[in-house]
Amino acid sequence: MNNSIWHSDKAFQLWQYTVSHSQLVLQSASGDDEVIRVYFENVDRLEVSRFYRAPFSLKVVESHGPYPEALKSPDLLFELSSPNAEGFVVASRVRITRNSRQGSEKELLFHESIANQLHGSD
Repeated sequence: MNNSIWHSDKAFQLWQYTVSHSQLVLQSASGDDEVIRVYFENVDRLEVSRFYRAPFSLKVVESHGPYPEALKSPDLLFELSSPNAEGFVVASRVRITRNSRQGSEKELLFHESIANQLHGSD
């Protein structure tokens, strides 16, 4: 499995979880004019903290601690980590974007999906 890694020197906080859309959103916790948003889509399972201090990293892994069951699904297992917290999200896709404070998307920073893993592209 491709261990795609994304790092940020910002702190992140749990911003939103929508059960009906199976979507989890983390957002950078700084007072900047721009925010970074991490969108997980088709979330099947998760164990996340409310706050991740900087630096923050995201990695695609095959197992996370005592949670090998995640690999039974066709989704990806994303590991989240920072100096104060770790967690995981089982989802089919993650998108990381730079946004204005008002919410408009400015730039796609990172994208990983199960389709990328199956076809060997990034």
